[in-house]
Amino acid sequence: MCQPSLPPTAPCQINSSLTFLQAGTSILANMAIGISRSRRTILVVSKAFLESQYCNFEVAEALQQSFEKKQRIMIPFLLE
Repeated sequence: MCQPSLPPTAPCQINSSLTFLQAGTSILANMAIGISRSRRTILVVSKAFLESQYCNFEVAEALQQSFEKKQRIMIPFLLE
């Protein structure tokens, strides 16, 4: 898997599952932590994404965070 990156001078950061995983913490907890620390969550939605239980959890967690923060933090991109 390629690690996405931006130039050091970019006004934002990219956090993927590779950057926020903490050893000894469950995958679902790591996802929730990563989403809660993010200002925006970009979801790249593919057929495989929709079939994944983990990805469905990410969508549910991002929606929950949106409701709790009363902000629109989820940005979906649909791949066909």
